[in-house]
Amino acid sequence: MSEKLTESDDHLVITRKFSAPRELVFDALTKHEHIKRWSCPTGMEVSFSRGELAVGGTYEFGMRRGDGPEIVLTGKFLEIDPPSRLVYTQRSRMPNGEESPDTTISITLSEVGGDTEMVFQHYGFASRQDRVNASMGWPSAMDKLSAVIEDLSRE
Repeated sequence: MSEKLTESDDHLVITRKFSAPRELVFDALTKHEHIKRWSCPTGMEVSFSRGELAVGGTYEFGMRRGDGPEIVLTGKFLEIDPPSRLVYTQRSRMPNGEESPDTTISITLSEVGGDTEMVFQHYGFASRQDRVNASMGWPSAMDKLSAVIEDLSRE
């Protein structure tokens, strides 16, 4: 596994390689039972994941630290092309009810010598600080995703 992180004020790009086929990586990114295992920063856990993987379909999942308050992430699927591409919006709802503006996440999966290269782009942040917060959380979530993919590869 290798990773590269690139940032600008409103854009975050993570490029990572996985030693697994694209179909397996796509499943890990999109199936609720897998999302529950990886889609939050280290120290937090996903409390629920639900939604419909279809263009125009919506999703939501919650994450929390221990018994702390729950942050809920919601969005809509804009583009789905298994196993190579996934594009969706995302916004967060904080425990006090405050919501962030929509951002967009674009994931492209390519075959590279038997491995899968993922280009993960998160863009449209309302502020530089929002992007900084995302750049602190996503890499550790990607570490969890790598562990899930490794587990699935052994099954």
